[in-house]
Amino acid sequence: MRVTIVILALVAALAAGVYVGANPNTPVVGVLKDVIAPDKTEISSEQAKQLIENEFYRKVDGEKLTDGELSGMVKSLKDPYSHYFNPDQNKAFAQSISGKYSGVGMAVNQHDKGLLVTFVYDGSPAKQAGIRREDVITAVDGKSIAGQSSDASVARIKGPEGTYVTLTARRPKRQGGEALGAERDYRLQRKQIEIPVALGKLYKRDGRKIGVVMLAGFTETAGVAVAREIEKLEKRGADSYVLDLRGNGGGRLDQAVAVSSLFLSDGMIVATDGRSRRRTQYDAIKDAVLTADPLVVLVDKGSASASEITAGALKFRDRALVVGVNTFGKGVFQEVTELENGGAISLTVGRYVLPGNHYITKRGLTPDLKAEDDIDTRADEALDASFEALAEFK
Repeated sequence: MRVTIVILALVAALAAGVYVGANPNTPVVGVLKDVIAPDKTEISSEQAKQLIENEFYRKVDGEKLTDGELSGMVKSLKDPYSHYFNPDQNKAFAQSISGKYSGVGMAVNQHDKGLLVTFVYDGSPAKQAGIRREDVITAVDGKSIAGQSSDASVARIKGPEGTYVTLTARRPKRQGGEALGAERDYRLQRKQIEIPVALGKLYKRDGRKIGVVMLAGFTETAGVAVAREIEKLEKRGADSYVLDLRGNGGGRLDQAVAVSSLFLSDGMIVATDGRSRRRTQYDAIKDAVLTADPLVVLVDKGSASASEITAGALKFRDRALVVGVNTFGKGVFQEVTELENGGAISLTVGRYVLPGNHYITKRGLTPDLKAEDDIDTRADEALDASFEALAEFK
């Protein structure tokens, strides 16, 4: 009798094990759980990698496992600006900024579906092909770039001069809208694009001489380039200024300070802080200020990072009026660490703090006067609104 009970118990346990194996969501409790579904001891990621390499039913590339592990860890942070670059991506990015590779002539910001086009330069392959501001690039050479870092995506767009790249883009159904239309492919031939860091132009409006300085990006020479244009405009009699940061996706923090210092003689420009970093404040550079004339900063949703720092510093220090639409909202900064496997991790390590303890992450910078250029007209409505705002200065 006892033998029969033991056999029946084993059969029951076996049956339950088969059932649970086929129905993994079935709750298992008590002693039975210990028999057929014992708790697994926690294992390290290295142990898990070895387990997969040794026990998975087909051969696995150890390098791919490492890439997957690192990528998964960074993705688990759910931070759009933290990314893992595998060795190939890291190498491609390094080549794309070496000066030996060419592009297609557009400025972009990161977008959850790929890249948001914030500016298209005249005479560029992108302009000639019909790509427009606010288009969203979703694929490069037929491969999706959704969820990738803007650096990695841009590296795929760049390449040797004369070679071709196919970009897949979607256009908003209406200007400024979030809903996108159907995908369309553009085949572009890469070429060297000569883009001036800063470009100044003098306008005459209602008795004023308005110097407009457009800054393409906060490169290592941005401060010097803007200063040069202001000095030229001063000699031509400019009595007020528009600093045009539309489509400017940012760049170097030190250059945001340098550009802001051309209009602010002293005091705070921006501060940074982070969980493992103490607060650091950056003040206006001594004796760098060039003009105290009335100032408007022109922004749009393509204005990000260093652009937002500059516009925000001038706004919250009551030095300038900000005209345009809400900016991009990139109020954090990253640090890139090279890895032993040849890859790299770009990790968000801190945030920017604007004067008055203002933060711009996600929300962006709200303009003092809302104005937007209509891309379907030849007029520049946002620039005209900037001129009208300057008329309010006495």
